[in-house]
Amino acid sequence: MPDKQPKESRNRPVSKNAHQENRVERSPLRGGRRGTAKNRDKQAAVRNREEPSIAKTPATVALKREVPARVSEALAERGIKPDQIKMATNSDLDITGEYSETWVVVTDTHLLVYWLDLEEDTAILSKEIAIADISGVRTDTRVGSGFLEVKTGEVYEEIVRYSNRHGEKFAKVASQLTSLSGGRDIDVKPEAELAEDLLRGRPEMRVRRGTVFFRFLKYTRKYNLAMAGAMALVVLTIAISLFPQQLVKVLLDQVMEGDIENAPTWFSSLTAAFGLEAAPEVRIYWLYLLVGLLALTTLLGSIVGILREFLSVWINNHLGLEMRRRVFEKLQDLEVRYHEERPVGSLMTRCSQDIETLQAFPNQLTSGFGFQLLQVTGVAAVMFWMNWRLGLIACVPAPIVMFFTVIFYRLVVPKWRKYWTARSDLNTSLFAVLSGVRVVKAFAQERREGSRFKKVSSRFYRAGTNVGYAQAMFYPPMSFVFQLGSYFIWISGGSQLLDPTGSSITIGELIAFLGYLGMFYAPLNSLTQMSTWFTQFTTQAHRVFEVLDQTTEIDDDPDAVDVEIQGSISFHDVTFGYDPHIPVLKNVTFDIHPGEMVGIVGHSGCGKSTTVGLIMRFYDPNEGEVTVDNIELHKVKKQCLRRQIGLVAQDPHLFRGTVAENIAYGNPDVAPERLLNAALQANAHMFITRNHDGYDSRIGERGAGLSGGERQRVAISRALVTNPRILILDEATSSVDTISEREIQNALEALSRGRTTIAIAHRLSTLKNCDRILVFEEGEIREQGSHEQLMAMRGMYWRLVQTQMELAIGPGATEEEAAGIETTAAQAAPRRVRHAQVPQIRYLDPKKLHVHTLEQGDLSITYGEEEYDHVRAYRCFPVSRPTEFIALWTGDTALEHHEVGVVRRLRELSPGSRLAIEYELQKRYFIHYIQEIYSIRESRENIGFLVWDVKSDKGDMRFVTRRFDRHAVVEGGKNGRIIFDIDDNRYEIVDMDELDKESRAIFLTHIYW
Repeated sequence: MPDKQPKESRNRPVSKNAHQENRVERSPLRGGRRGTAKNRDKQAAVRNREEPSIAKTPATVALKREVPARVSEALAERGIKPDQIKMATNSDLDITGEYSETWVVVTDTHLLVYWLDLEEDTAILSKEIAIADISGVRTDTRVGSGFLEVKTGEVYEEIVRYSNRHGEKFAKVASQLTSLSGGRDIDVKPEAELAEDLLRGRPEMRVRRGTVFFRFLKYTRKYNLAMAGAMALVVLTIAISLFPQQLVKVLLDQVMEGDIENAPTWFSSLTAAFGLEAAPEVRIYWLYLLVGLLALTTLLGSIVGILREFLSVWINNHLGLEMRRRVFEKLQDLEVRYHEERPVGSLMTRCSQDIETLQAFPNQLTSGFGFQLLQVTGVAAVMFWMNWRLGLIACVPAPIVMFFTVIFYRLVVPKWRKYWTARSDLNTSLFAVLSGVRVVKAFAQERREGSRFKKVSSRFYRAGTNVGYAQAMFYPPMSFVFQLGSYFIWISGGSQLLDPTGSSITIGELIAFLGYLGMFYAPLNSLTQMSTWFTQFTTQAHRVFEVLDQTTEIDDDPDAVDVEIQGSISFHDVTFGYDPHIPVLKNVTFDIHPGEMVGIVGHSGCGKSTTVGLIMRFYDPNEGEVTVDNIELHKVKKQCLRRQIGLVAQDPHLFRGTVAENIAYGNPDVAPERLLNAALQANAHMFITRNHDGYDSRIGERGAGLSGGERQRVAISRALVTNPRILILDEATSSVDTISEREIQNALEALSRGRTTIAIAHRLSTLKNCDRILVFEEGEIREQGSHEQLMAMRGMYWRLVQTQMELAIGPGATEEEAAGIETTAAQAAPRRVRHAQVPQIRYLDPKKLHVHTLEQGDLSITYGEEEYDHVRAYRCFPVSRPTEFIALWTGDTALEHHEVGVVRRLRELSPGSRLAIEYELQKRYFIHYIQEIYSIRESRENIGFLVWDVKSDKGDMRFVTRRFDRHAVVEGGKNGRIIFDIDDNRYEIVDMDELDKESRAIFLTHIYW
C-alpha cells in the first residue's frame, strides 16, 4: 500500500472569502462537465438511454460492484489489488449536485472517492481518508439527495453525494464503514451474487313518502323553465319516434303491395309535391323517398335527444350543486353537540351520495320513468311480443359503431377518472372539515370553509357535467347508426320485391305492428323498476331533509352585537349537562378579570373542558348565564366572540395542507414575520425550519406526519398568531417534552400579559405561575385561590400536589423525604413575575453579516463581534418564498441546536455572502425545475405508473411516477406543482402558466387533480 496522500489531496483548499473561488477549486470534481456540449451529451445519453426501472436494480443496492477500467487502473497504480477491495459502489451525483459518475472504494486501510471524467476518459481521485482516522459515519438526507459524511476530527466531512435512488445503498455503506472503522471485519457480497429485487411499492390493482316527493319539487322551482323545456323535448322526441312506423306501413302497403287507392292523404300530397304522381313506374322513387324520410326522422330524433340530454345534465348538476351548498351550510351552522352525536361518515354520505341520487330526478323525467310513461302511453295499442333486434342487425353499421366505441372509450375513461377523483375529493374535504368542526368554529372560519367547499363542489360539478355531455354526444348518434341497419334491410328487401325476377316476400302490417311492439316493451320492462327507484329516492330525500330540518340550538339573538372583548369572564350559577338529566357542571360561579391568568385543575370528567366549551359557546348552559365583559354570550355574535378567543385543545386538529396554512388558519392573511414569531413563541420554529420543506411542509389528515408534541406546538402557534384577547389552553402541553414545556411556559409567561389566559392541566407544574387556580370536583368548584393559599388550606389541591411530588420522588421514599414534600411543594410554584420577554425572531442586519464556506461544506459566519462555525442554511419557505427568510442554524443535536438568525432577503446580502448561502442551499435542496414537458405516458411494462420525458434545468430527464398516487404530484406555491418520482426525487414546475400550451395540455391530461 502506498503512503498516505498529503492533506491537500484529501481536502482540497476552499476559499473562505469568495464563493466563486470555491467553485473553481472544486472544479476537478466537476471535471469541466459544464465546459463542453460533448460531455453533456454523454451524460444525457447515460441518463436517458432507457426507461427507468421501477424496481431497484443491483446497481442501486450492490455494495461490491466491479469497478470501471479507469478506476481499476488508478487503483493498480496505487498498488491496490481487486482482492483488497472491501466495498466498491457508485453514485450518480458529484458534490455540487451535477449528474456524474462517482465511485467509492473501501479497503482495509483507506476510503477512496474517484470521479470519472468522461471527456478526458480518466478517473480523478477527489477524496482519500484513512480508515483509522474515521471516528464516525453517517448519511445526511436532504431534499432530493443525500450525503455520505465521515467524521475524521471534530466535524463531519461530506464525502459523496447521491440522489434518492441510491439512498438505501449508501445507508448500508455507512453501516459497513462504521463497522470497519470500529475494528470489525466486514463481508460484502459481490454484485453477481445479488438476486434482482422484486418490485416494491407497486400499488395493488383491484383493479310519508309522497310528502317528501312533493317537498323535493319545491327545490326544483328555480329550474321550472328549464324543466318545461326538457319535457317539451321529451314530447317531441316521442312524437318523432312514433312517425317512422307510419312510414313503414305506407312503405309496405303502398310501395310494396301497390295499394295506391288506399294511400294516406299526406302521402298523396307529398308525392304530388315531388312530382311523383301515382303510377307503377315511379314506385321505386317512392321507396327512396320514404327511406330517406325514415333516415331524416331518426336523425332529427337524435338531434332532439342530444338537446334533451344536455339540458337534463345541466339541470341535474346545478340542482346537486345548490343542494350540497345548502346541506353543507346547515351542517356548519349546527352546534357541536349535533356533530358529536353523529358519525362523520353518515353526514358525508348525506351531502354526497344521497344528494347524487336526488339530483338524478330531472334525468328520470327526461330519460327515465317520465319518458317511459309517455312512450308507453303513445304505443299502448300495441300489445305484442316483439323482436327489436331484427331492426339492429345490419352489417354496415357494425364496424362504424365499433370504431366510434373505441374512440369514445378512450375519451370517456379520463372523464370518468376525473369524476371519481372529484367525488373522492368531495368526501375528503367533507371529512376534514366535519371532523375538525370544533377548530372551524373556534376560529370563526365557517365562511372560509364554505368558499373552499364551493371550489371542491364546483370541480365535482364540472366533472359530472363533462361525463354527462360525453354520453349525450355518444349514445343518441350510435342509436341512429344502429337504426341504419334496418333501413338497409328495407332497401335490399324492397328492391327484391319490386324486381320482377326476384323472389316474392310476404309483407303486411305485422311488420309495423312489431315495430310499435318494440317501442312498447322496452320502457314497460324498465317501469317495473320504478318502485325500487322511488323507494331509494324518498329514503335518501328523508336523510337529506333530516339535516335541513334541524334547528340550531346555538344561535345569535336578534339584537346580538359585535364587541371588542376586554377579557372579563363570569359564570353565574351555571348548570349544564350533555344529557340535561345528568349535569356535568352544578351551580358553578366564578369571575375572571381582564389580563388574569387562571388555572383549572381537577380529576378527569369534573367539568374542566366543559367549562371551556361554554366560554366558546359550543353549548349554552341549561341554567344560569355566562358573560363576557358583563354581556351575556348569546347577545354577542358567535363570529365576533370566537374570533377573539384562541383555543388550544388537548388533541389539536390539523388540516391537510402546509404547516404555514395550519398556523395561519385563524388569520389567513397574516404576515410571514408574525407567523414565524408565533411558531417561535410556541417552541415550534426549530423543528419546522429543519424539516425539508420548512413551513411549506405538507401534512396529512389530523396532522399526519407530525408527532403529538409537534402537532400541539403547531396548534399553540395557530392560537397565538391571531393575537387573541382570551387564550385558552386545554392540556396544551400534555404531549410535549420537558424542555419544550419549559420553553412554551416561558413564552406564555410573556404572552399572557395584557390578555386573559385560562390554563387547564393535570401536570400542576404548568400552573405554577397562575394568579388564581380553580379546583373542580364532580362539577363544582371546591377551592380557589393562589398556589400559596391553596397549599395552606391542605385540601384537594394540596393532595393533588402531594401525590405528584410522591410520584416524582418514587414509591420507595423514606419518611424524611415524604415529610419534606409539603415544604418542597410550597416552594415549587412561586408567584409569577410578569417581566419575561416575548421571544422574537432575530433578523440579521445584512450590513453586519459576513458568510464564508468551510472546507467541510458548512458555513462560517461573522455577525458583528459574534462568530459561528459549522452553520447550515435552511429555507423557512422553500416552495413559496425560496429567496426569503433563510434560517441559519448551528449544532448537531436537538439540545445543541441554536439559530444564529434569519436572513429576511438574500438579495440584500453582499455578493460573497449571498453566493456562499446559495451554494449551501443548493446542496440541501436538490430539485429539478421543469421547463418543458415532451410527453407523459403509461409505462409499457408496469401498470399503474407514468413515464415522464421533460426538459429541466439539469437537461433532458426521464423519470417514473405512480399513476394513481395523489401524493406524487402536489400543489406548490401560488400556481406551481411538485412532482415526486418513485425514488422520491423532486421535480418542480414553478408556475403552470409559464409552461407552453402543449406542455400544459400534456400535464393536465394525466394530472387533473
